[in-house]
Amino acid sequence: SVAMEQHQNWIEARKRLEAVVKTQPGNGEAQFWLGVSHQQIGGEPEKAIEAYRAAVKASYFDQYLAHWHLGEVFGSPGATRDVDVARDHLNKCLTLKPEHFQCLEEQAKIAISENQYDDAIKLLRTVETAIAKLPAAKKDPVIVRVRLQQGKIFRQQGKVREAEALFLKILKQEKNAEVMWNLGQLASENDSRAAKDWYQKAIRANDAYAPPYRDLAYIQKEDGNDCLAKRNFELFIAKTPNEKEKKPVEDDLSSLTCEK
Repeated sequence: SVAMEQHQNWIEARKRLEAVVKTQPGNGEAQFWLGVSHQQIGGEPEKAIEAYRAAVKASYFDQYLAHWHLGEVFGSPGATRDVDVARDHLNKCLTLKPEHFQCLEEQAKIAISENQYDDAIKLLRTVETAIAKLPAAKKDPVIVRVRLQQGKIFRQQGKVREAEALFLKILKQEKNAEVMWNLGQLASENDSRAAKDWYQKAIRANDAYAPPYRDLAYIQKEDGNDCLAKRNFELFIAKTPNEKEKKPVEDDLSSLTCEK
């Protein structure tokens, strides 16, 4: 697959970059890309941190990028997570490159993970302001991403109208399966028929996106349509990359009786 090929390319790049920094430890550009290769391959965040820090120490010409990636690594779940250090690096990134809105997005992601939803909303709205003058081709995908995050926060806070308004605004820009699934989640509280409709629309928009298969199956199970539910549970299990989400669905699947 393309993903496996890219992974292998990063492994080969890392080998070459390790050879370079072994003889040229002060080569900031090589250290930076070594950090990127570690981050792309995954599994060794400590080595990514070491390389990015070496790039900063060597006065790499695009230091703001090293600070951005350090913010990503320290802000991610795991043994190296340190929210204060992550925010410090992201602030340094913005000091060096105020227009690098990706650092604001990363700060918002950290705020969400810390349940600091009001701070996250402020940061995401700042992103919208920061990208206002970008060409539409660059701006529109960011707008979708930012509004989706805001809508998900509002849904988490129980602000149904605000969430729905943002999700519908996104759909005016593009047919987005994740947005349709979120609208289904909102509808599921009171209207299973509307929820079912949104899940089906999400599947038509992107049949590789897993969540709507699961939630459509639960509605079908409630309606007594075990065979349809079985099929959609199986599709969810086949399509989701999240192993933790598979187990409860597999348990529900085993409880169904479907005789054709």
